[in-house]
Amino acid sequence: MDIDIIGNNNIVEYAITNNAYSGFYIVGNNTIIKNSYAINNTCGIYLFSVNNLIYNNLFNNTNNVCLYGNSWAYWNTTLSSGRNILGGDWIGGNVWLSPNGTGYSQVCQPLSSNPEFCSQPYVIGPNNIDYLPLRYSKMQRVQNGTIIINVYNVNGEPASTAPGVVYGLLVNATNMHVVAMAYMNNNSQLIFSNVPAGTYTLYIYHYPTLASTRPSTGVT
Repeated sequence: MDIDIIGNNNIVEYAITNNAYSGFYIVGNNTIIKNSYAINNTCGIYLFSVNNLIYNNLFNNTNNVCLYGNSWAYWNTTLSSGRNILGGDWIGGNVWLSPNGTGYSQVCQPLSSNPEFCSQPYVIGPNNIDYLPLRYSKMQRVQNGTIIINVYNVNGEPASTAPGVVYGLLVNATNMHVVAMAYMNNNSQLIFSNVPAGTYTLYIYHYPTLASTRPSTGVT
């Protein structure tokens, strides 16, 4: 599904576009897009207008932004505390991913004063800069007890391209009891919910080949 925004002064929130030609198609000026996802589209946003505010979204497309003419937007809001699109504690800009694992948020260095953000702005195009891009790490722990594991193959590519089924077991590192199980979703993520504080070992299995059984230390 794609979302076409034609008129001026629109607010789009909690939207999901997936496997469409255009995720968001913005013609109207003064549009606000926040807390939304654009995934696996030909282009995440087609932008034809000006004076837009686009922040706290997750983009994961081969082309995340397609700019036309003199179109421009503010790609971050003022840094503030609050739950961001990745479950972190600070809101600023957007998450910039690529299906091949080389998106800006996937490869940037962390900001020393706040590792939830990239150390440098993300230049999208002329007059289009995200000054507070969120950093996407391979493991995210959020306050509500959810752990999100981003799974990659040996080439650093998202594991969702692999045939078969990938699942993970979260095991208590002290008593070796299985705490949670999760199957990998289409975004190459294992999501474990309602996990109590503690130290865990993560086992990832690839069925039917079992080629990627791999323990790794968990989080506290």
